[in-house]
Amino acid sequence: MRSLPAALTNILEATEATDLVVLVYIDASTPLRYALWHSDVTFGGSTYTATNGAVSEFRHGVDGERPNFQLTLQNVTTAGGTDHYWSTYLQSTDLNGTEVRVYVTSPTALASDSTAYMAEQRWYISGWSLDHEWVRFRVAAPFDALELECPRQPLVSDRCAWTFKESPCTCEDDDFDTCPKTLEACMRRHPAGAPLPFGPSFPLTLKNGGAR
Repeated sequence: MRSLPAALTNILEATEATDLVVLVYIDASTPLRYALWHSDVTFGGSTYTATNGAVSEFRHGVDGERPNFQLTLQNVTTAGGTDHYWSTYLQSTDLNGTEVRVYVTSPTALASDSTAYMAEQRWYISGWSLDHEWVRFRVAAPFDALELECPRQPLVSDRCAWTFKESPCTCEDDDFDTCPKTLEACMRRHPAGAPLPFGPSFPLTLKNGGAR
C-alpha cells in the first residue's frame, strides 16, 4: 500500500482538511491537465491549469450500465465569455475511450514533494454534453466487474500436476503405488468427502464425490 507523505498526513489530520485539490489528466494525443483550483498547480513536473469544475459522486452501474461519474469542466475560458475551448476542441477530437486520471493532492504537500498525492483513479471517457458554459464528461470504468460471471462448473485440468504421495498430494492409501493422475483416480485414492489435492485447479477446493 502506498504510504502518504507526512505533509499530506498532517493536512488530513487537521480539523478541516481544506487544502486539498483535484487534478485531472486527460490522456489525449496532446495530454490535457487541469487543476480544480484557484491557481495553476505543478505536479510531477507538469503544470495543471486552473479551471472551474467539479467531480460528481460515484454512481454504481445498473441495468447493464458501467459504474461512472460526471466530470464537469469550464467551457468558457475568457472573462468576456467568448472563447469556448471545449466546443472547438470536441468538433475535431473524439475523446471517447480516452483515459482520465483523477488525483487528489495538496499544494502544501506539493511544495515539499512534487509527486505527493493521496488518491488516484483511472477511468475512461464514455460520452459528453456541452452547453455555453460547461462540458460534462461521462467517465466510466473500462468494464463492469459486476457483470463478470464465474463458470457454473469448476475449471479443472484433466491431469494432476503433483507427484504421487509427495506434497501437496495427500494420498496415504497403501493399496496404491502409482496414480494415472486423472480426477477419477484421485477420487479412488482418497476417502469419501475428503479434500482432493487434484491440481492445479479452480476453485481451490475439491471434495471426493465430485467437484463442489
